[in-house]
Amino acid sequence: MGPLGDVFAVGGLDVDSVLDTSGNVPPQIVVQGFRTLTPTAEVTRYVTLWERLWNDEYVAAYQAMTGWSDDHVPFPGAAARQTVSMLVRGNGMVADRLAVGGDTVHLRDITVPFLTVRANRDHIVPTAASAPLIDLVGSQDKHELCLDAGHMGLVVGRTAARTTVPTIIDFLRRRSEPVHGSSSGGVLSGGEA
Repeated sequence: MGPLGDVFAVGGLDVDSVLDTSGNVPPQIVVQGFRTLTPTAEVTRYVTLWERLWNDEYVAAYQAMTGWSDDHVPFPGAAARQTVSMLVRGNGMVADRLAVGGDTVHLRDITVPFLTVRANRDHIVPTAASAPLIDLVGSQDKHELCLDAGHMGLVVGRTAARTTVPTIIDFLRRRSEPVHGSSSGGVLSGGEA
């Protein structure tokens, strides 16, 4: 998982040490964790904004991106512990040791149409962490959308509007058309959603 995962896996940071009195990871800790991944970004984003203040499209995109990236809610402590234990330290997805609700689950058991979307320049979920997913699922109808974008660029901004969202909608639409001749009308082609 890169540097953010290394803090917990290699550095041995205990999740409980960052919880507040409510038992959650405070939003400021989450934001600071992401900021440590690109420490100079806090300064360079303002310099870039200053250079492009004349460009209304850039300013609108900047506001959307920073509004989304700076607006965090507390992360539940139990979910943080489970994420670090199962996914970061245990590498549960690749090692086939995922548990949900006490039951072991296997990605190979996913047989419905599957689409994974990832970014080549993602500094939060690096390619080494996201690339293996497509080969771990059992679906015959599986696809990968790999974009030259960063973590946020997949869901906010031009890349999201022009590529990510339309591709996801098209993927769902193609697999959601009713099967001809079915009397139920509710059967979906390619599996159930």
